[in-house]
Amino acid sequence: MFKALGIAMILFACFMFSYLKADELKQKYHNLKQMKKALSMMKSEISFSAKELSETAGEISESLLGDMKDFFKAVSQNLSDNETLDFGQAWAAVREEFAQTPFLSPAADKTMTDFSQRAGKMSREIEIENIDKTLESLDREIADEGENYAKNRKLIFTLGIGAGLAVLILFI
Repeated sequence: MFKALGIAMILFACFMFSYLKADELKQKYHNLKQMKKALSMMKSEISFSAKELSETAGEISESLLGDMKDFFKAVSQNLSDNETLDFGQAWAAVREEFAQTPFLSPAADKTMTDFSQRAGKMSREIEIENIDKTLESLDREIADEGENYAKNRKLIFTLGIGAGLAVLILFI
């Protein structure tokens, strides 16, 4: 009886671990899509309403979900708390805070770091070009992350169950 319960618990734990790892990949994919949405909204705000980047970050955070909402809200808060910071510096500071949680893939993080270094220091037209270039890079990253998720999801589940079975064989 206890042996069967132990077997079930080990298999369940390994399955849940693999599920969480697969969900992490899915979350990175969704975060990239949210980042693309946020940058598109930022481009629209800059183009049509003639607002500064610092003003748009707070408004954008209201229409996003999950990690990206928290990220843009923190950027907006950072800009309002420290008036000496420009948008790029505030972005970089918040990105450092969020670096502990891998909410973006390393390549996407590099793309967004490059964006933050150029953001807030140029004219409106150049800002829009900067956002366009970043959106193109994010499109490639979204495609890569989608393929990565589709390819590795089944592999992660299989490895989780396989690891659970291997542990069971060692214990029996």
